[in-house]
Amino acid sequence: MSFRVTSFAIENQTLRFAARHSADVFRFQRQITSGVRIHRPSDDPIAFRNISSLNRQFNELNTDLTTVRSTEAVLNNSVSQIQEVSQLITSAVTAVQQGIQSNEPTDRNALALEIEGILNQLKVVANTSFNGNYLFAGTRTDQQPFSFDSPAADGRPLSVTYAGSEDDANVLIGSGLTVKSYYNGNDLFGRGDRQQSLVIGNTGAQPGSGTDTLTSRASLVVSHTTTTYAGTSGIVPGGSSNESDTLIGQHELEIVDLSGDGSSGTVSLNGGQLIPFNASQTDLRVEGPTGEVIFVDTTNIAAGFSGTVSLTGNGTLSVDGGISSTAIDFSDSQVVSDSVTNGFITINSQSIRRTGIDHLEFPGTSSAFEILDNLSADLRNVRSLPPGELEDSLDRRFGELESLQGNLLDVLGEQSTTLRTLESVGFRIESNQLETQIFASDLQATDISEAALRLTNAESLLEYTFAVTAQITSIDILDFLR
Repeated sequence: MSFRVTSFAIENQTLRFAARHSADVFRFQRQITSGVRIHRPSDDPIAFRNISSLNRQFNELNTDLTTVRSTEAVLNNSVSQIQEVSQLITSAVTAVQQGIQSNEPTDRNALALEIEGILNQLKVVANTSFNGNYLFAGTRTDQQPFSFDSPAADGRPLSVTYAGSEDDANVLIGSGLTVKSYYNGNDLFGRGDRQQSLVIGNTGAQPGSGTDTLTSRASLVVSHTTTTYAGTSGIVPGGSSNESDTLIGQHELEIVDLSGDGSSGTVSLNGGQLIPFNASQTDLRVEGPTGEVIFVDTTNIAAGFSGTVSLTGNGTLSVDGGISSTAIDFSDSQVVSDSVTNGFITINSQSIRRTGIDHLEFPGTSSAFEILDNLSADLRNVRSLPPGELEDSLDRRFGELESLQGNLLDVLGEQSTTLRTLESVGFRIESNQLETQIFASDLQATDISEAALRLTNAESLLEYTFAVTAQITSIDILDFLR
């Protein structure tokens, strides 16, 4: 059986081969003119997959590099701000040293003004933002970290509220490197390790054995409520006793009846000066050897009584300016709460002997702002401390500033190390990007000599196709009939 090849079949084959060779010619021409070998997956499926992988790797590296550069910018700005803080603290250290050496109130007042200026600058730096994010708010970069208020209650220090996060903001670079970017301001400017509380004054109150929660400094107000007398001497509190007695705790009053019928004699408090009395005195003031005072009623002294009378002064303790108070129980660990801050201090009240205002300090609990505020107050001696205690207080402020300076230098060292690491990582990422680009370019770039050879072959095949087709289709009528 024979088959006849029709002209239609010849045309189809011609078109199919011509299209294939024309496509090859176009593809190789485009490779040569563009310099790019692969324009679609079908050009080289394996190479196209490898190029796609390299491009994805390049984009990931570019993301890491962007993170590195943005973190470097944040840290560089943070370093600049902390360096400014360090300079401010250095100036404060110089001022407190001058304050310790000077005894002139005018000089110390001038230094206090300088400290107040430093404090105002520090408040601004602590709330610095960069690109809309607060540098020292931890992970809460959209929240202003610090706010400040000076309470109206007398004797209360600057109030500082931290609204940022207690956690540092960390940045993940790649799959294995985590670095700090935004720091927890409470750690940077905040409080350190709590130490033993201090009670400065002459009431006899001492720090208790508990763990206190009050911070910075406060005042302990020791007030008198009542005085009671033991025995049958007939002496009783005077009319001004409750509001004016200054005795707290156990004391002794010696009575000598000189008349024999209790109508006149002498009284002395704690072995102090002899005070004459008579039976008409209802509010006699009696002062002891250290300034302690009681008021007594001597109208009913027992006839012939001469001897010692034990008396007890009762009172209260307050650390919030008298807003709330706690009755003195003369224990070694009496808790006194602050109704304003909800903090408390444990007081050893066993040795309290008189009323007055003691000054409380809580070393290690003051923020940088509170240290400067307290220093300004000490330079002005707003607590009216005697020279020795004032110098001791200034020494403590000096120590707190040095500790703060050390903390700042530690943070600066950490940030400098991080910046060096980021610089190294950035160089490595850029190097990896370059290598990735080179690999992708090698895979994608056209081999001109090979493409030219293939273009020549494709053009030749296209010419051969048309030539053979022309020869086949040029048969005359006689050849067709045969």
